[in-house]
Parts: sequence; C-alpha cells; structure tokens
Amino acid sequence: FVLKNLCSNTGSPKFLKFSFNSQKQHNINLHDLRTIYYFFQLNKILKYNKSNNIKIVEIGPGFGLFVTKIKKKYPKTKFILFDLPELNAVQTYYLMSEFPNAKFLLIEDFLQRGNKIFSENFDFIILPGEQIKNLPTNTINYVINIASFMEMKKTTIKFYIKNIERILCENG
Repeated sequence: FVLKNLCSNTGSPKFLKFSFNSQKQHNINLHDLRTIYYFFQLNKILKYNKSNNIKIVEIGPGFGLFVTKIKKKYPKTKFILFDLPELNAVQTYYLMSEFPNAKFLLIEDFLQRGNKIFSENFDFIILPGEQIKNLPTNTINYVINIASFMEMKKTTIKFYIKNIERILCENG
C-alpha cells in the first residue's frame, strides 16, 4: 500500500531514497508517510462506498497531497477544497499538475455563477474557506480535516463545525 501511494516529484519535494527488499529505489519523506497513513485509514471506509457520486470536502488541504492519493485510487470522486486564498493558489498548481485533464472550478467561477457551480460537473472546486457557507445542505459524503483545526481560533472552528453539520448528507 505504501509503495503504491508514494507522492510524485511535482513541486520538487525533498526525499530520502530507500530500497525495499533490495528492489528499486523509492523516494519518501515524512509528510508523505503521514499522508499515506491517513489515506490507509480513509481507504477502509471508501472501499465499501459503492456510490459513483462521492463528494469529499477537505478543510485546510495544504498543497493537496491527501486528495491526490484519493483521486488516483477513486477517480470518480469529487472534491471541494477550502483553505486560505494563498494556499488555494498552491493547490491549484499542484492538482492541475497531477491531474491535467481534470475539471477545475475556482473562485472566478464562483464569482461568475455563484452556487450553481456546486451542481456542475467537476473534479475539484477550490475556494477560500469562508465559502463553505454557500455549499448546499445535505450534499457532502465526507469532510476531512487532518491538522488545520489546531491552527484556528475557536470561532473559526465553530463556523466550520456548524457548516459541516449542515452540508453532510445522511450517514455522512
């Protein structure tokens, strides 16, 4: 599982080279190993979801490594990412590099068409965090936050929790 889910060289990350059972060398870093662990845990749940219409929200996705792993294994999954605008730019670069044929909707699309973008065909929607308030009610299967809540003020966390409760569909 680990070897199948190692990250690519997009963005020129720092790696340690290692070999496993004297096979070819692999590039690995601690951030990628941690992300693979979280993906391993989520994969236990996703493999039993037979829906072809899975929508996942990630709050604070960093540069997008976690959703990249999910999208590569479950290509029909739709992602809506919420983060700081500066990180939205990094996510857009990274994910467009990893998935050049994917359909991306960005803040410009939201400003032009509003909430309609959530019902359009997409692979990724990348928006500033406060826009979670515009997601339709009961439409999201999973919401992920790995580490960014610990960096937020309590009022910001309450804002996200309130919206998470609203956007999750039944059994989400």
